Amino acid sequence: MTYYTNNIKFTFFIYWINHNMGIFKQMVELVGIDKLLFGSDYPLRIFPRLEKSPEMMRYFRTIRKESGLSKSELCNLYGDNFARMMSLH
Repeated sequence: MTYYTNNIKFTFFIYWINHNMGIFKQMVELVGIDKLLFGSDYPLRIFPRLEKSPEMMRYFRTIRKESGLSKSELCNLYGDNFARMMSLH
């Protein structure tokens, strides 16, 4: 799907990473962190063998520790990219 706002073209892709950090890192390299948005299907148990109930903070910690992204890149992923896309920043 392609969307235009303020003469900026955004193309959206729905992509299932399947909790594979290697695939996530390839996506960052391919399109750049400034073009990725974070989304989840919480309250799904992301790590079902390790969790008795949904634990979203474990997922955030895993992304922070294993992605190699800086604090500002994580901020972009978790909300700043969306805010910029919607002209909220």
